[in-house]
Amino acid sequence: MQDNDGNTALHLAIKAPMLQIFCSLYGNKEVHLTLTNNKEETPIDLSRNCLPRGMYYHWNNEKRIYATLALFGTNHNGLRWDQFEEKYSRHLTPEDKVKEAEKVKDSSQILGIGSVLIATVAFGATFAVPGGFIADDHTNRGTPTLAGRYTFDAFMMANALAFICSIIATVGLMFSGTSMVNMKSRQINLYASVFFMSSSLTSLSVAFATGVYMVLAPVAHATAMAICVLSPLAVLYRNSEFLLKVIILARSLYLRMGIIWALKWLAMMMVKRILLELWPFVVIFGWAAIAQKIRNHL
Repeated sequence: MQDNDGNTALHLAIKAPMLQIFCSLYGNKEVHLTLTNNKEETPIDLSRNCLPRGMYYHWNNEKRIYATLALFGTNHNGLRWDQFEEKYSRHLTPEDKVKEAEKVKDSSQILGIGSVLIATVAFGATFAVPGGFIADDHTNRGTPTLAGRYTFDAFMMANALAFICSIIATVGLMFSGTSMVNMKSRQINLYASVFFMSSSLTSLSVAFATGVYMVLAPVAHATAMAICVLSPLAVLYRNSEFLLKVIILARSLYLRMGIIWALKWLAMMMVKRILLELWPFVVIFGWAAIAQKIRNHL
């Protein structure tokens, strides 16, 4: 069924863009993915045309719809590639370039505040360690009283990683917010800064959990464990949109492509996300384990 412009329900869902409706239609095998409207646009053609120009969030509905159509076998119309590129080109116009520069500058300023705050907190926590320091009239005076524990090593590495990642993010944001730098370099620095800022937030969450656990576990173990369980909520919230959209998309892929395709896609998406988001855990707790082994052999 098509409207006066030749658009099917799938075309209209892509235009909206409404991911849930798109997934409902995509999961229905009776819905054809190659029907064209009066402009000779297939759903994937229209989806490509709806992508924002310049930088954008890769989990926006427009990007997820296009990626799903592109990944699972739908075709563009019969235009040659050069004709297709000319018709659906995503190259920036002079007006777009001005808007893109403002977008990068505004994003850099907002993110810069967050990265500096994380760096400040991590720096302060490094010199205000849980348990305090050994008194001046004792051996090893001035050193942390809890040094040598597995959780202490994890706490210190988490703090160090949070500080280093946030400093890298801050430097990157300084470059991305500078108009003297060419636009491509500014965009690369902004993307890199977002990654390192995300990693610093993960590391700071681990530092908070391990720090609280060190001081509370001997006297209030249940409370310490509860806080450790609650601490990753910040990381979980940051990935909540990803998880929700992956579940919605996986169901539609299962209905159209079968369970094998859906599981392969789901596994690929989850592994990529875990590697990107949780690599600080490997570094933090991996180093703590290595430090313990080194101490045991001394």
